[in-house]
Amino acid sequence: GERVMDIGSDVQELAGVGDAVALYNEQKGIPAQRGYAIMSCVEELSVLIQQRLPETGKIHIRIRSGSNVVVRLQYPGERYNPFAVRVSPGGPGANLGILMVREMAVHVGYRRRQEENELTMIV
Repeated sequence: GERVMDIGSDVQELAGVGDAVALYNEQKGIPAQRGYAIMSCVEELSVLIQQRLPETGKIHIRIRSGSNVVVRLQYPGERYNPFAVRVSPGGPGANLGILMVREMAVHVGYRRRQEENELTMIV
C-alpha cells in the first residue's frame, strides 16, 4: 500500500507528519524499529527542507511498503540535496539529523527533475 501526503511549512503541519507516518506504519504492520526509522527520517528531512528552503511551499511525501519501505519527498525550489552535505560526528556544524538518516536508511538518493528536488530513501 501507499500513503501520500503534502505538508507545508506551518509548524502544525510539520508536527503532524510524524503522527501520519506512525499511523501508516501501524496500519501496514511495519515493525516498531523500522517504523521509528521511517518516521524519524521523514520528520528530519521535512524540517531540514523547510529550514533551508522556507519558500518551498508544499513537500510531497510518498511512502510505499513492500519487502522494503520506499520513502520519496519531492519539493520545488533551488537545488538542495541534504545528503550532499559533508558531516562528521562532533565536527563543526555537524548535522546529526542527516547522520541519523544515513544510518537508518538502507539507501538514500537525490535527483533534480525539471524544477523539483526529489529525495528517495529505502528503509
